[in-house]
Amino acid sequence: MSLKPKHSSPATPRLRRALAFRLTAAYSLACLLMVILATASLYIVLRTELDRSTELFLADKLHVLRSMLRERPDDEDGLREEIELESAARRYQQFYIRLLDEHGAPVMTTPGMSEQLDLAELANRTHGHSERSIAMAGRNGKPFLVTSATVAVGTPATDSDTV
Repeated sequence: MSLKPKHSSPATPRLRRALAFRLTAAYSLACLLMVILATASLYIVLRTELDRSTELFLADKLHVLRSMLRERPDDEDGLREEIELESAARRYQQFYIRLLDEHGAPVMTTPGMSEQLDLAELANRTHGHSERSIAMAGRNGKPFLVTSATVAVGTPATDSDTV
């Protein structure tokens, strides 16, 4: 006489063959896949919009400086406020601007720019890429998006500066 039942079948194989178990597993996997795809697509859209927003911000800054240098090239106080003071007033969206004359000599620079970026590398990377944004790592490894533009100075363009 044995204590083991003769017709004992494990519950696990019977459960795996059950239609309810298979449907539940399929729906769970499908929902997990949908959540992963939705999260990935939202991340991609968010990243694209943030990059676009940064590009538009840089284009707006260039437009403001271009207008100031064209219409009011002798307004040093206005240029100083736009280049040196406005970035310092912002807490979360810091940016740096450097204005070079037609010979490449710096006219005005945002304070702290030389500590954050290698200016020689910046000049090499932006040379020949006018008004195109380029990703660049700063001195501390912080990512930057940099751009360069040649700007006409004065209403009849007498000089050209580089921003």
